[in-house]
Amino acid sequence: MSDRWQYEIIEVKAKLWGNFDLAQAMTEFDRMGRQGWEMVSFTPPLAGMTAGFAVFKKRGA
Repeated sequence: MSDRWQYEIIEVKAKLWGNFDLAQAMTEFDRMGRQGWEMVSFTPPLAGMTAGFAVFKKRGA
């Protein structure tokens, strides 16, 4: 039997010089965790980028 997965990608908007609002990101990450999502990858916004990305997965129905 093979597992089926659902994936969700969230955009983490960058502020000046590639920084981002850590508190806002953590709030969103916690919300996803409470819904059963597991973060599998995070690419923070770097200088010159407009956003970073967090990838989450959970078992599909």
